[in-house]
Amino acid sequence: MRINKLEIKNFKFFDEVEALNFESKNVLVYGENGSGKSTIYWALYTLLQSSKKNDEQIEKYFMHSNHSALVNLYADENDSKIELFVDENRDKLIISKNEITIKDDSKLIEETLTTSDFINYKYIFRFFNFLHKDEIDLFELFEYEILHLVGINYLWQEIVGLVEDKPKRTKADKTNYKSLQDKLNEFNKKLQEIISDINEPTKNYLKQFDYENIKVILSIKDGGYRSQNLTKPKIKVALSIIKEGEDDILILRPQSYFNEAKLTAIALSVRLAISEIKLKNSPLKLLVLDDLLVSLDMSNRDKVLDILLSDDILKEYQKIILTHDRAFFEMAKQKFNYKEKDKWKYFEMYVDIDKNSKIEKPYIKEYGQKYGNITRAKEHFENKDFPASANYLRKEVEKQFDEFLKVDNLEEKIKLSKLKENEHLIWDIQKDLKKLLRILEQFSNCENMPQQIQAQKCKDFSEQVINSISSIRTYIEENFHFEEFEDVKMILKSILHPQSHNDLTRPLYKKELEDAIKLVEAFDSILDGEPQ
Repeated sequence: MRINKLEIKNFKFFDEVEALNFESKNVLVYGENGSGKSTIYWALYTLLQSSKKNDEQIEKYFMHSNHSALVNLYADENDSKIELFVDENRDKLIISKNEITIKDDSKLIEETLTTSDFINYKYIFRFFNFLHKDEIDLFELFEYEILHLVGINYLWQEIVGLVEDKPKRTKADKTNYKSLQDKLNEFNKKLQEIISDINEPTKNYLKQFDYENIKVILSIKDGGYRSQNLTKPKIKVALSIIKEGEDDILILRPQSYFNEAKLTAIALSVRLAISEIKLKNSPLKLLVLDDLLVSLDMSNRDKVLDILLSDDILKEYQKIILTHDRAFFEMAKQKFNYKEKDKWKYFEMYVDIDKNSKIEKPYIKEYGQKYGNITRAKEHFENKDFPASANYLRKEVEKQFDEFLKVDNLEEKIKLSKLKENEHLIWDIQKDLKKLLRILEQFSNCENMPQQIQAQKCKDFSEQVINSISSIRTYIEENFHFEEFEDVKMILKSILHPQSHNDLTRPLYKKELEDAIKLVEAFDSILDGEPQ
């Protein structure tokens, strides 16, 4: 089950109805700062979270006077809503001040909330946001973001509620005091089990980041209640460097020792590990990432994308990735088109200004929409802006010629080179097939041949079929060069083009350039006919 469409009206930055047609695909969104891309994140999160709230609590999101209000500042609170379309057999799911239909499908929404993951840059920031002198304690982070995912937030809320009455160890308070201690013991035990389960998958994710020499162990110091004061549990993080043949080197203050990219990889590995241990029983699973990879260089971002595409558990999720980084957007789009073509949709978001009210609003461009140069030319023509109309028509003509005359395009040269490089293999396959045809022709007078000759001909034909099929399989599996050409196309777009055009929005990282050099060297050896 997947989301088909999300409609947002007068919610946070969005004003009039904006319909995002996901078409049950994964979604990648580029949005310039302030364009409202995080509104998509919060619209989905708010709708799912509403499954645990009563109608009055939901209505507060759409009331200007309430401190929890998420309604657009300039909108009528009665004209604000979020609508989710899942599939044709279900009614649309709505939350607004005057209409709430999610309770009609509360089981689906609750299961989706429990199963789904919403991760943004704030999680990464909180993970290591400690002074050098401080010991890392992740319980506050877990209290805010994780406990509800692993099914023990209800228990913690009960504990917090009991503590508010400050029960004493007296006869009068005996029942409440015992209940509090029992719930604390149960919570400590469950949290211990959860943290213990996280450590192994964290190790596996770090390995995928190529950080096998970093060991992360999370441990618990139990919470308690004494002298009418609650001591929250502590979630400690022990980080060490593994050195072969030597003792591990303990890193006492990892927040000061590791660079931002490594800290982000560690925090993300722990977060993805949590995804493995929590409930996964919903027909609709969402993974929503909002500017999560800002602190990673491109090579590490590429690893995150590989994890998202290859991880067996994450494959089941409908992924919605939001970013303000144009270079990352282009790199991810290229990778998704290469590895998961037709499984993704792409959107761009910009800040627009309403002509009448002069109020900022989002402008959303959907890839695949027929909103190209001709449409823009017509719009400018209707607005009597004839020079602009002519300019867009010129762009369309240039585009059409570029599409038709692609020989001067470097990417097309790669495509032609691919054909030329494999041309001799195609001719060799053709020769093998011609041999089969010649032998088959000898069977035209088969009924007139002596039985002994017929048997020999059948033997010759069988041997030729086996040899031909074997050689064709070898050509396809071992000799054809396709992947190498695609790899060059990828670095061409993500590294070489931006640098040659002095694209200051696309920084160049050392690791990327090293990998590109190795790839191009290997590619040269293929074209020169040297053995690999």
